[in-house]
Order: sequence, then C-alpha cells, then structure tokens
Amino acid sequence: MIVVTLLLGLFSAQALAWGPIGHRVVAQLAQERLSPVARARLKTILGKDSLPDVANWADMIRSDQNWRHADPWHYVTVE
Repeated sequence: MIVVTLLLGLFSAQALAWGPIGHRVVAQLAQERLSPVARARLKTILGKDSLPDVANWADMIRSDQNWRHADPWHYVTVE
C-alpha cells in the first residue's frame, strides 16, 4: 500500500499538467469565443499567428536563460 501511495505521489504533478495539446485546445476554445474587438486586437499583437500557435510559448522559453526574468509570467492568473 505504501508503494502505491508513493507512486501516485510521484505522478500526481504530471496529472495536473495540461501539456502542449491541452494548452492548444484551451487556446482554440478561447479564440473561438473572442469578441470581434478582442479578435482584432489579438491579430494586432500576434500578426499571422493564432492563439493556439502561441499557446505553448511560455513553456518553450522556460529553458532559455535569456528569458529567466519571465518565469513568473507562466503562472499569471487573470480574472
């Protein structure tokens, strides 16, 4: 029983992670629900990219030493 509990504890953090596909799916759902004004503003910011295209950017730059200052951005919660 102790071994099972330890193994579940090891994998629980991964179970809570969305992963690249989860980020893209949520970004796609969000993009589909944008108002016309928000869609236009997003296009100004992203250019040719879509929200799903950039959904994993924060994860991708985390290993880049030049972006260490942006680590807290990954966990920002916006109401």
